[in-house]
Amino acid sequence: MKKLSLVTAKVVRENEQYNYRMVGRGERYLVRHSEDENAGEKLSKYLTQYAKEPVVVEQVILQKNNEVIGELTDDVVFKATVAFIEVDPDTNKKRKVTRSYFVCADSIREAFDTLSGYLSDFLCGNSIVSIAQTKILEVL
Repeated sequence: MKKLSLVTAKVVRENEQYNYRMVGRGERYLVRHSEDENAGEKLSKYLTQYAKEPVVVEQVILQKNNEVIGELTDDVVFKATVAFIEVDPDTNKKRKVTRSYFVCADSIREAFDTLSGYLSDFLCGNSIVSIAQTKILEVL
């Protein structure tokens, strides 16, 4: 089963503007990995070819109940929250459920359209609560 982790890493790139120093708190990436893989190590291997110094993984946060939708080649990653009503088939009780999605798109309009199309296939009575641009650089 695939898992999703948000990994923050400091990367020193060859850039004369910053005189080869780390700037800011680090870069954020969404890393899809299997249960036996380490998300930090997978990101380090990927970024090593672009870094001047060893990649320093600061933080790895496992994302629960999140999915990535949209074209991974798009430039921006948005985080969307969706609320819907779920009915328990055994007790017939209704409960409100919220779920988060990471949407890859070029604009907020495209993210909204992509998410709406994705949700229309299997969720009835859903409402998109929020869509916000993230500082995530890439989905691996």
